[in-house]
Amino acid sequence: MSAPGYLVSGAGPPADPDPRTDMPGQIKRTIDRILQERAKANPILATTTKTKLMLKGIAVDSYTESSPDDPEVLQKLRALAAELGVAL
Repeated sequence: MSAPGYLVSGAGPPADPDPRTDMPGQIKRTIDRILQERAKANPILATTTKTKLMLKGIAVDSYTESSPDDPEVLQKLRALAAELGVAL
């Protein structure tokens, strides 16, 4: 006898979503972390880093805490962070 609500016998409950990919705003938080680590409170370095991200195709100002996360953008940000020497 299968559990009520499951269409496939033995399928069990749906898996919990990966918390790292199911949180809107992860791109914004990653951008903020890169800027914070790279700039170290220096506004010139913050602007330079922001410009570099924009030149690499990341529209920095278009992401908010409620923006849906795009896995490709997150991957690009991780690569850029490594390139800039920022540990995420």
